[in-house]
Amino acid sequence: MITPDNQSAWVELLSQDIPAFNIEINKIPVSERLMFRDANLAGLDISQANIKHCDLTGTNLAGSSVSGLALSRCRLQETQLENVQLDDDYWEPVITQIQMLWRDVDEWNAFRRTGRPAILESANFTGADLGCANLSNMTFTTARFDGARLGGCNLNDTSFIGASLVNTDCTNLRATSVNFEDAVLDGIRFDRAELRFCKMRKASAVGASFILASLMGADMHGIKAFRTCWDGAMLDRVLLFDAHLDGSSFRNAKLTNCNLIDASLIACVFDYAEAIDNKMTDAITAGASFVGVRGAIGL
Repeated sequence: MITPDNQSAWVELLSQDIPAFNIEINKIPVSERLMFRDANLAGLDISQANIKHCDLTGTNLAGSSVSGLALSRCRLQETQLENVQLDDDYWEPVITQIQMLWRDVDEWNAFRRTGRPAILESANFTGADLGCANLSNMTFTTARFDGARLGGCNLNDTSFIGASLVNTDCTNLRATSVNFEDAVLDGIRFDRAELRFCKMRKASAVGASFILASLMGADMHGIKAFRTCWDGAMLDRVLLFDAHLDGSSFRNAKLTNCNLIDASLIACVFDYAEAIDNKMTDAITAGASFVGVRGAIGL
């Protein structure tokens, strides 16, 4: 197997034997497909190559023939795409908009004032700092935003269903009706965020941080959020029934009209929290701490 760091071998294989390339690339985990960063792939016909999920940062694809679907799934920061031939014109606005977001947030926001955004399903914005980009009413289903900065963006009514936002920075985010259902939110930071009517049903949010966040009307049914931190957070009418919150901390948090029925709260810490009219029937609280709790916890 060719290792991801052997760029010359990958370029040679891609240019000479695409069926063999497709076999080899499938052996490489998505997160390790870095072999074409800053590579020169200009003028090649790779329209049958499975380059999906490759990091093409700084890659020269000028004049190449490429699958639009595969290219739309790649990381395209500073990728050179002059005179690229796509197999289907449908993908032209998709690729153009992905590159615009990478290139200039102001240009993107100007486009959003009159233009219609494409569906950016499975797009790769890993590590992107998207500043104050207007991403409202957009579809990023199964997209990758691992390590990205989204705290200043407009995410109102945006869909991240099944997306990956591992270690993403959403600090100070103000958002309404964002859909993170089935998303991977492990290590995400929502510190001091204000989230209204957001959905995180059955998402994975292991080690996430909601310190001093405000959540109103959020649907987190069935979320797997082990070892999350909610210290000082305000939760109002949040649905957490059947949630898995083992080892999480709610110190000094305020929970009002929240539903934690059947939730797993093993070894959770609620010390000095304020609880008003919550439901925790049949919740598992083995090893949990409730020191100094104000109000009826709802068990």
